[in-house]
Amino acid sequence: MDSKLKELAESIKTGFINKEVISLKELRPQLVINDKASGKKVLSILEKELSNCDEFWFSVAFITTSGVATIINALRKLQVLKIKGKILTSQYLNFTQPEALRRLKQFDNVELRIATDNDFHSKGYLFKKGGIYNLIIGSSNLTAPALSENKEWNLKISASEDSDLINKTIIEFKNSFLNAKVVDEDFIAKYELEYKEQYRYNEKLVEGRQILGEQYPEPNKMQIEALANIAKLRKQGQDKALLISATGTGKTYLSAFDAKRQNPKKFLFVVHRTNIAQAAMKTFLKVFGNTKTMGLYNGASQDLDHDFIFATVQTISKKVHLLKFSPTEFEYIVIDETHRAGLYHIKDWPTILNQSFYWACLRLLNELTGMMYFVCLITPLHTKSVYTEH
Repeated sequence: MDSKLKELAESIKTGFINKEVISLKELRPQLVINDKASGKKVLSILEKELSNCDEFWFSVAFITTSGVATIINALRKLQVLKIKGKILTSQYLNFTQPEALRRLKQFDNVELRIATDNDFHSKGYLFKKGGIYNLIIGSSNLTAPALSENKEWNLKISASEDSDLINKTIIEFKNSFLNAKVVDEDFIAKYELEYKEQYRYNEKLVEGRQILGEQYPEPNKMQIEALANIAKLRKQGQDKALLISATGTGKTYLSAFDAKRQNPKKFLFVVHRTNIAQAAMKTFLKVFGNTKTMGLYNGASQDLDHDFIFATVQTISKKVHLLKFSPTEFEYIVIDETHRAGLYHIKDWPTILNQSFYWACLRLLNELTGMMYFVCLITPLHTKSVYTEH
């Protein structure tokens, strides 16, 4: 075993077994954080690794212009030295900034690719120096706040080029890199259009107006991921989505956020009780504000002229009421609680509304009670999106 590997072995002992073992500090496992009081920054470690490496690999979900700016000088030095690197980022939530991609493209020693699927969320930085690799993996994306200000936890570990960890890390990176898209100016131009659309949508969600005494709500973690998956489905040409989520997780808000993105002229929300219709309408008012008119459609009130209609199934499923709507009345329909499908009399809807429906029945057997449930999923083909909630 050569001297460098001996030093590495001792450093591993210090980091993982006994802190009293004397070893080389730079090879010890360490927690990489931002701490204003002590002057610690994730950025400082990245800059040091870049300045000493023979090659580097970044795999980060998000890259911003501010993030690139923090390491731009280090990248320029590497370009002069002809030290190569690979950077992999993602299109997840369209958060990565097009201008950040353009700035990285100026370096001919850096290969840049982007994962366009919605499940890429890694944050890792790998550096090679001789036969030793340093891996930083944790919570920090390539953004200025993540590298200098935010509360972040990252682990930096060193390993030899023959280690199992480094070999598996390199294989994982290669597989992801090969399956990602090459970032060129044509890709950036197309992506910039999507990014700007997403940016405008996000601005509408968080603008400072108050509705009903409350701030406009923002999507939670579950809703953000679900919205991304729905966007992926639409991109694939799908016009239906099934949402299965526990009570209180925000299914109604999620449908409102997605409807906000689609901005239908006419919208229908079908429920089985008036109080639920009223609650759903209140949720949509918080998201849409006064940009849409909203009304109830039940036994006591039939607000036909509103943009958004919140209807009870007991009323709207009757033929006399269905005949009041044209075949292409609604661009977007939400069906709430489809485990109550027996109440909806869906068999009458295609005839009255001249729509084609796909039917799918999912039989669920509850082994504890022996009860049998049937869930019907329906999709009017002309709609922009249909939710069926269970």
